[in-house]
Amino acid sequence: MADFAIQEFGATTAAVLTETGSPYPDGLSTAFIEDFTVQGGTVATHQFYEAGTTDFTKQLLAIAAVEPAVAAVFCQA
Repeated sequence: MADFAIQEFGATTAAVLTETGSPYPDGLSTAFIEDFTVQGGTVATHQFYEAGTTDFTKQLLAIAAVEPAVAAVFCQA
């Protein structure tokens, strides 16, 4: 996913939104962050939310404030 963001979109900044309380989304977001930064990208913000959340206003405002080139969302499906 980080490869795609950098190679296909030319992204240099990213925002990450991760569901808490589950190892799956945590592992995916950690892998994305590591891969993205190794390739020279910067994670401008890393926001979190709990499963069952229906109002993402706080997280989305924080993401919008840093104007990332891409946003990556990791959740338990």
